[in-house]
Amino acid sequence: MADRSHRLVKIVNILGEASKPLSAEALGESLRVASRTIYRDIASLQQTGVPIEGSTGSGYIMRSVSSVPPITFTTAELEIIIAGLCLIGQKSHVEFQPAVNSLYQKMMHAGQPVLSNIPHRFEELR
Repeated sequence: MADRSHRLVKIVNILGEASKPLSAEALGESLRVASRTIYRDIASLQQTGVPIEGSTGSGYIMRSVSSVPPITFTTAELEIIIAGLCLIGQKSHVEFQPAVNSLYQKMMHAGQPVLSNIPHRFEELR
């Protein structure tokens, strides 16, 4: 399973950096798997919301995204992200303030109730 997970991440990275569509055969050669495996992997990625366009014979490419698929963080990871947001959002970085505030609110909303004590811990940084 770990091999498949790593391969899926590699497919996303390869397609994300590609400037033109890549065939399943080319991806398969690069990842040392059969093109049939690539077809299944791409179908799985598409079903989870990864914006891969293309089809058999035409190749595959990643279209640009305006949002990121959901990601799961541990409490410690969320604390680090929020601490970083608080530091970046300090008055010395005024140009980032709107984006920091928006992301901070999203993080706080998404992590409830796990994050209920975090604002108090980082409020002095904001």
